[in-house]
Amino acid sequence: MPPGFVYSIAVNTMLEAELPATQQLGVLIFAVPRCRASIPFLAMASVQTFADPRTWKFFVGVTETGSPLWATYNKWTGGAQPGMSAWKPPGAPEIFLPKTQADECIGEFSVTWNAGLREWLLLNNCHGAIWAQVALLPWGLGQARQ
Repeated sequence: MPPGFVYSIAVNTMLEAELPATQQLGVLIFAVPRCRASIPFLAMASVQTFADPRTWKFFVGVTETGSPLWATYNKWTGGAQPGMSAWKPPGAPEIFLPKTQADECIGEFSVTWNAGLREWLLLNNCHGAIWAQVALLPWGLGQARQ
């Protein structure tokens, strides 16, 4: 797996019938580098190339208008080697910006498009409580609710 994608889940957006067409991007991969000690990153892949992380595009921030910015595998890895602890992701790739460093605690988590809410829903364990975060876009999961 690429750096930052230690604990990960994938969502095939092509199977989400009620998802807005502009968000049917293929497979979205959500991941954290350290369980209960980090915040999630996001990548996307086509259904056909999902098995090869070198074909993925990695979320590295948004434009002034809120459009996502994506980087190649080579840009994302930046020469990182397995076991290398000094790796830093490029850009501003966090899809959830914590209020404090103590909020960098995404533990066991799941992400899905919730048709009833018409929003993306991230559920996670943090400090012994289950947190729900919702957003209209998969790269904007920042409205935490306990």
